[in-house]
Amino acid sequence: MTPEKDLETCPAASRLPRSRGSSYNREERDKCWKSKERYFECLDKKGDANCGGEYEEFSKRCPEVWVNYFVSKRTYTIRMEEAKKRLEEEISKSTN
Repeated sequence: MTPEKDLETCPAASRLPRSRGSSYNREERDKCWKSKERYFECLDKKGDANCGGEYEEFSKRCPEVWVNYFVSKRTYTIRMEEAKKRLEEEISKSTN
């Protein structure tokens, strides 16, 4: 999914805070998205306890509403993938 599509599906997108009285410009959005990706990559590789600097940059570059949305969406996606995997394992065991 593209960053633009993520924001289109975000229920709070219409209520996003404005930067200095105007909407986030392309450069600000790019910096936000890049810092989000660096933070999530760090989480995947090193775990939460080792990504404080990346989180700080992410929360500095992105509006708080975006940070909350991105983190919630990632958590939801991970939980759904884990549930799907468990269900597939249970189905596989019951058919064998």
